[in-house]
Amino acid sequence: MQSYVVGRVDEYRMTKPPFFSVITPCYKYGDLLSETLESLQAQSFDAWECLVVDDGSTDESHMIACRYAETDPRIRPLRHEMNLGVAAARNTGIRKARGRYLLFLDADDLLLPQTLDVLWKAIRADLSLGDGLSVYCIPFCYFREAEVLQSQELRMVTGIGSEYADNMVTFARGNPIPVCCAAVPSALVNHKEAFDPSHLRLEDYDFWVRLVASGVCFRVLPVGDGGCGACIRMHHDSLSENLPATYHKEVQLRTQWEYEELFGPFPLARRENLRRLANRSGRLLLLSLPSLHAGGRDTMHKAWQGLRSAYVVNWRLPWVLLRAAAGLAFGSLLQRTTLGRRKLRWRLL
Repeated sequence: MQSYVVGRVDEYRMTKPPFFSVITPCYKYGDLLSETLESLQAQSFDAWECLVVDDGSTDESHMIACRYAETDPRIRPLRHEMNLGVAAARNTGIRKARGRYLLFLDADDLLLPQTLDVLWKAIRADLSLGDGLSVYCIPFCYFREAEVLQSQELRMVTGIGSEYADNMVTFARGNPIPVCCAAVPSALVNHKEAFDPSHLRLEDYDFWVRLVASGVCFRVLPVGDGGCGACIRMHHDSLSENLPATYHKEVQLRTQWEYEELFGPFPLARRENLRRLANRSGRLLLLSLPSLHAGGRDTMHKAWQGLRSAYVVNWRLPWVLLRAAAGLAFGSLLQRTTLGRRKLRWRLL
């Protein structure tokens, strides 16, 4: 049973409800949280609130959020007594949000200063035409600690638009939308369990796939003068840096979508999901081979589980097993040398 402690600013009531609710899950990111909150405070559009959900951190994350809330009532600290995962943290924020649109900004990511203003103008223009349930995607870039943020080039979210069937094919191929790059109407989630708390990885991918399967329309904002966009920090603590665990979770998700027939009405989308399922199963197996000498048998076990799941669903695609057998032979040769192991891992990135 999850519980949270709400800071004193939860009693604060603005004269008008915020237009945007920014939900920021935080788990031991106290050293980065200040930079994220300051990127929000620098926004030229000020009708927002930020719900900082501390997910049982053992550092000073919650104290830092409360300190910012003392001087800025738009920041609302929430807290889990124990670590429940990023999906549960986002769900807690969704239940407490009061904004018309939701943004999911992780505690290590940033928003450029004009982001909310550009989003608001695009949404207002569509509202005048009677469209109030579209998901708006903003440009984004990746950066690392040692890189200068201003030198990064923004890129557009690609492959999605107003065509329902095309969107299904795009999402079957992969996740085109980083979680912090979209504004979602709160009416679409209706304060429910939007993110599946059983998913500790790729919970955002599962959320987008189910959202697009419900027929939601997506609108992509172009790259402007650089003032609108999300900046995604890449570092060694990022969940996406662990490739074997990520591939294993993707195999589980794609198998689950198949059994639920999520892509059933769209043959091309279902074929792409099956192809990707086979691809990820093969890569998971290859990634597990170089680590066998270091006690990586658990990863190998996961690889075989994923491969078995892929074969059960892909019974029309016998080349799945042929690919795995070829990978096994190739990997056994390369894993004999340190250089070979490095080359094998590099080829999979």
